[in-house]
Amino acid sequence: MKCVRTAAAQLEMQRRDHAPGGLFSRDRARGVAATLPPFGRRGLTMTRDEAFPSNILSVGEIEPERTLTIKEIKFETFRYDGGQEQQKPVAFFKETDKRLPLNRTNWDKIVAVTKKENSKDWPGERLTFYKDNYWDDRSNEARPCIRVSTAKPGAKDEPSAEATTKKPKAKRPAAEDLNDELPVQFR
Repeated sequence: MKCVRTAAAQLEMQRRDHAPGGLFSRDRARGVAATLPPFGRRGLTMTRDEAFPSNILSVGEIEPERTLTIKEIKFETFRYDGGQEQQKPVAFFKETDKRLPLNRTNWDKIVAVTKKENSKDWPGERLTFYKDNYWDDRSNEARPCIRVSTAKPGAKDEPSAEATTKKPKAKRPAAEDLNDELPVQFR
C-alpha cells in the first residue's frame, strides 16, 4: 500500500522544517556553516596548483628556476581534447614525484647540454629548468612554458648564480661622440 500525503500534510511538514529550530531554519544553517572551512574571497588561500593537483611539473613549481636530476625517461600516452592520443617522452626526477612531458625544444636542449643523443644515457644528469614564454599562434598570445638550462656543478635545488646576478647594460654613446657629418664625396 502506497503512502499518500495530502496537500495540507505536505504544507504542514514544510512549515515545521523551515520554522525556527527546524531542519532548514536559518539558525541551523548558520551553525552548519560555522563548522565548514572558510570559502570565498576572504577565506580562499590556495594556489592554482593546490586547487588542481597534478602529477605533471608546472611553471609555478619551478619559478624562477629549479635544478633537478633525471631519474628516467619513459614514453607515455597523452589524450587531448577531441580524443586524439599522442605518445611523448616523459622525464622523471629524483627530487620530486612530478614528471615533465618533453617537447622537441626541451629534448634538443637536453641533448645539447648533456652531449648525449640517447635518452637512456640521461639518468643522473642534473639540469636546471626555468620559466620562459612561447608564442601560441592559435590563441595569438604569449604563454608560459618550462625550458632547460645547464646545471652548475654542485648546484642544489635552488636558483643558480646566473639568475641572481644582473648583467650590466651596454652604455649608449654620448651625443658628442656621434659624428653625423657625411664625407665630401657623399655631399
